Amino acid sequence: MICRMFSISIIILVLLGGCANSRALAAGQMQAMGEATMNVQEFVHQVFIEGVPYAGVAQYGSDDVPTLLAMLNEPQEKAHWSNIVVTLGIIGDDRAVDPLINFLDGNGEMASRDDFAARSSALMSLGYLINKSKNEKALAYLKGHMTPKGWRGSKMVTAGTLQASQDARSQQLSTLAILGLALSGDPLAKEALESLQKGMRTGESTAFARQMDSTVTEALKAHEIIAKEGLPAYYQKATP
Repeated sequence: MICRMFSISIIILVLLGGCANSRALAAGQMQAMGEATMNVQEFVHQVFIEGVPYAGVAQYGSDDVPTLLAMLNEPQEKAHWSNIVVTLGIIGDDRAVDPLINFLDGNGEMASRDDFAARSSALMSLGYLINKSKNEKALAYLKGHMTPKGWRGSKMVTAGTLQASQDARSQQLSTLAILGLALSGDPLAKEALESLQKGMRTGESTAFARQMDSTVTEALKAHEIIAKEGLPAYYQKATP
């Protein structure tokens, strides 16, 4: 997943499968297997080097949600959980909201290194889902976790060794929640991001505020394009 700070557009494109090599790999795999015969299990079992291709999920829909949710509950599917949660988010069915949030929270279990990567993908995936469904619960979850304060007591923060400190892990997760809000294109997400930035500039002097001011600015720019033109158009314009 994401262990360093990159530009918003690069992070979003990676998670959208927006880089040329990733699209070529996915397209080649689909052509080899035959798009018409590739079921959703085969799709999420692929190796997407730079992220699940947004356009590739278009062939799947609400009928595939029960299968994906069942796979998310299967330990033997752990290697594919990141692909599964992103695919669920892009499909955008409300039935995935509670399972994705439960997956994020880990049902009280501490996250291993691999689990953390998959759960981080689920956090961004809520933004995809909101973009299609306008789900209020998913939006509230992202809004409640866009600062490190929202991750206090989280098992995701206290477990693992991906970052040097719990504070670093909380900041990474907050960054992903901010990006999820940008992906949503939702007007209430914009209000939340603007409020967050205003607080950073007028009241907070924390290291997080100083580091994240530019990130929120970029998130708002991405949000504006996505809100006006949609995710597919944003994806096409931002892809080299």
